[in-house]
Amino acid sequence: MIYISMILFLVYNYLVFWYSSYVFFSGVKKKRVIVLSVASVAVNGFLLAIAGFFTNFQNESILMVASIVLLTAQLWLIGERSLLEIIFGSLSFCLNLFGIRLMVMSIIALSTDRLIIDCLEDTDTRILINCISFLVPILYISMTKIVMPRKQLDLMIADKKNMKFAIGVLATIYIYMFVNTFSLYARIQTNMLTMLNLKVGICAILGFLLALTYCYLFTKLKAYELQYDELLECVKLEQHQVKGLENVAGIDEFTGLKTREVIEQMLTLYVSQHKVFYVVFIDIDGLKRTNDNYGHEEGDFYIKKVAKTLIETYPLDEIARIGGDEFLILGLDVDQSIQKTHLCREKVVQIQERYQKEYPTSISYGIEQVDKDNGFTAQELMQKADEKMYEFKRLKKRERTVVTPV
Repeated sequence: MIYISMILFLVYNYLVFWYSSYVFFSGVKKKRVIVLSVASVAVNGFLLAIAGFFTNFQNESILMVASIVLLTAQLWLIGERSLLEIIFGSLSFCLNLFGIRLMVMSIIALSTDRLIIDCLEDTDTRILINCISFLVPILYISMTKIVMPRKQLDLMIADKKNMKFAIGVLATIYIYMFVNTFSLYARIQTNMLTMLNLKVGICAILGFLLALTYCYLFTKLKAYELQYDELLECVKLEQHQVKGLENVAGIDEFTGLKTREVIEQMLTLYVSQHKVFYVVFIDIDGLKRTNDNYGHEEGDFYIKKVAKTLIETYPLDEIARIGGDEFLILGLDVDQSIQKTHLCREKVVQIQERYQKEYPTSISYGIEQVDKDNGFTAQELMQKADEKMYEFKRLKKRERTVVTPV
């Protein structure tokens, strides 16, 4: 049975280096893993034989110290990884091995109604403990690759803060288990001590799993935060691109209104569909004088306020900026066209007083009411509305609106 124990020891070491190469050292070849496993068994076997691991009574505290030191050194020699990652890997393997070993010893002691020290002093029982102690981690490590894929481990290992936290937790548990090994040799005729060691083993494994889970979830949350920031940047970039596309797609970037090309297409559509609608041609009064006397910032302010007033006054109509100071409106509510346009002009006049501007604010306009059988083209209707607007400018002193049904 001692040979089975040694074979399991070899398989366990192979899996330790195999999984380490899978997680930490992806460039390590399979042959090197096998060589390292055999070398590890030879070195560990020699050192542990001195402590009586396979033949005579052993000292568990020595085994724990020797295992963590040797495994850390061996992993360090495999490849160039940070010390934090090496220590994390060594602690994880050793804690699980000795946690499971402590549970196996306690269960066998309870099932045979003996003390743990009696089980360790009995050669056959000790070899059985060794076999089970290696067999369970072998299955454990084999399943870990499925349960915890490399992508998830890479995510956790990449976070140094979480890595330090995990190492702190695992080291604390490992030290506690080390101190607890001295109780294994007490000859107290009670099952309470054995039960205590069983609980220590269980708590060690659970502590490892909880620490690993906590670190993984915390790292995952941090990854989501980073992903959120990246998505936010993408959204901002897309919004910027959409803004550019809107300009190409017929949106005046300065005012947010439609462009001349779009409103002309809509006007042509209205005419082709024989709709009853109205056209309002609006020109901002005194914009050039405002730019010359008060600067282009005031001119821009003037344009934006007029555009905002148009949007408020014609909420259901189509509004476009067709020139620097010219706007065109298409609406279907013909009966309200004159009333809304009068209201719009009054609102624009109030801009001067509301914002305490030194220059007057006003608009001139021309309205064309179009029936379904008008017979005019879109360009002709725009021209007629434009003519009415200039006629309005000439007659502005009398505040006369010229409306001629087509």
